[in-house]
Order: sequence, then structure tokens, then C-alpha cells
Amino acid sequence: MLFIRILLLPLGFIYGLVMELRNRLYDWGVFKSRRFSVPLISVGNLTMGGGGKTPFTIFLARVLQKHYAKIAVVSRGYRRQSRGLQLVSDGQNILLGPQEAGDEPYLMARRLPGVLVAVSEKRSTAIDFLHEKQAVDLVILDDAFQHRAVQRDVDILLINAAQPFRFNFPVPAGTMREFKYNYRRADITLLTNVESARAALPPIKQPLYKSTVALSELRDIHFKSAGNLEKMKGQQVLAFAAIANPQSFMRALQQEGIHVRYFKTYADHHFYSEEDLRRLLRKSNALGCSKILCTEKDLVKIHSLFQSKKGFAGQEGKFFAVPMTLVIEEEQKLINNIQTILTKRR
Repeated sequence: MLFIRILLLPLGFIYGLVMELRNRLYDWGVFKSRRFSVPLISVGNLTMGGGGKTPFTIFLARVLQKHYAKIAVVSRGYRRQSRGLQLVSDGQNILLGPQEAGDEPYLMARRLPGVLVAVSEKRSTAIDFLHEKQAVDLVILDDAFQHRAVQRDVDILLINAAQPFRFNFPVPAGTMREFKYNYRRADITLLTNVESARAALPPIKQPLYKSTVALSELRDIHFKSAGNLEKMKGQQVLAFAAIANPQSFMRALQQEGIHVRYFKTYADHHFYSEEDLRRLLRKSNALGCSKILCTEKDLVKIHSLFQSKKGFAGQEGKFFAVPMTLVIEEEQKLINNIQTILTKRR
């Protein structure tokens, strides 16, 4: 693996230079960056995949609902089976399924009642629609740190403490989307997965906050609360995940005292088939595991199989999702910091 990364270093360097030139053209005003009358907050990272963007976006929207009457979240909707601008949730009703919306926007729509969720390849199109047609008074841009075509009032950068940073390189030699020193563009930096920290960080001068992953409750196949995770302690379970950093989910389960007898990983954003679930059921039966655990992001994709396929009748009670939430140190200080920046720039 190290040998392959060394071979790919020239390509990674070229990719980094292309992104650097693009950044400079925006800085110099050659490429235009559009400003909107509605306040914008960007949440993003420097690396490919993971990092806790979705849990943090959910946290941020919930907290800011206390201060803004109508909030919207805009996402690209990675790997969705639709094109153009699509309204996933109007704040009252979920209008699209996970395949049309993308798994993460659909999850945000479920977790954020009262918040509008839209997907669009072109963020500016979604912002125009939400501000002019839906009268929102704040927009959160999901995964938009590299989206320089839109000016934002607050840029929040998430850095995964469990992912190498010092000796990481731009893709394809590493996982960086641009050269790492571009973290300096951020107004606020949030360090995620601090409980699994192994990355050497740069000397960040911007306001820096820390967060950990917490597991507390269970949700059944219909997204309803199924009690506290505490009741799973000591039990042998099968677990699976299709997220960017599946090992973080397994570690979190183990830290809660749950014995993960078998852990199956899938590619991030994987859409499950009937056969995937049958294999998981057969494996759990062979190992004597009475429960099968997954992340909430996985639940949004297997839920439809249970709704439409009679072949899984009677198996609903085996599957449970464990929502992964962020616990942020100095939470109120972070929110105050965001509001201060918004006030100064509006």
C-alpha cells in the first residue's frame, strides 16, 4: 500500500496544484464567487469521505432553530438517482426517498423536523429557490469547503483526529482534497473523533473545538425508539456499516461493552440489496447472534426493503440502528462564536 502511494505521489502533487490554482483564481477575483442576501454557513473538510459532517450538520441545524425561524440544509446528494434541484423535505413532509435524495440528505430530513432539505449539483440554484420561494432565513451548506463559487458567512472545517494529517497527500496518493495548509481558510475548526486521536495537527490559529462520538439509543426498523443501548451490553451481536469510516462505528459499539461477534463493512453510500440482508441474516443465525446493529445512515436504506419485500416478514425485530451523535466540548461557546461571525458579516 505504501509503495502504491509513493508511485501515485506525482499525480497527487498535480491534483493539489490544480486545486491550488483554482483557489488562487477565486482569491484574485478571476473566478467569481457569488454573495447572497441570506446568511450562509458552510460545513466541510479537507479529506475525502467521513469526518462527521452529517452528524455535525444535524447538530448545528437543531441548535440554530432556536435563533432562526426557517432554516434549510443544501447538499449535493452524492450518488442520488435524480438530477438537478430536488426538495427532499419542505420542513413538514419528506418528499423523496433515500435513492432519489441520497442517503445523507434523506437522513437529515428525517432527523430535522421543521428544517428544509434540498439537493442540487449547483448550490446557488438551491439557495435562490430556498430564499426566494421558501423564505428561509439561514442556509447550511453540507460538504462545501471546496465550493468557492458561493460566498459564505461562516466556514466551519471538520478535521478527523483519527485520520493521518501530517503525512497525508492529495488524491490519489492520499485522501486530501487539496493541500493541507488550506485549513487556514476556515473561520472555525472542529476536531472530530477525538477519542480515537492519532493525527498530528498543524498549529491551528482559528478557534478550535473538539468533539467525540456518542451512542446512546436504539431505533427499530421503522425509526422508532427501541430503548437505551445499555440493554445490549454483554450481548453478542452482528454489526454492519456502509459509511466512510466504518471502524469508528465498531469501536464505539465495543466501548459501550457490546460484543461484536462479526462486523461486515460495505463501501460508503452502498445501497443494500435483498441478498445483502439475507446474507447478514444467515451469518447472524450461524453465529447465534439475536440482534443485528447498523448505523442510522444504513437504516434509511434497508428500511425500504422491509417495507416492500414480504420475504423479510418476521425478521424486523432483529435489526436495530444505533444513531451516532457528536458531543461537542464548549458547545455554547461554539454557537456564540458562529453567531458573532454572522453578526459581523451581515
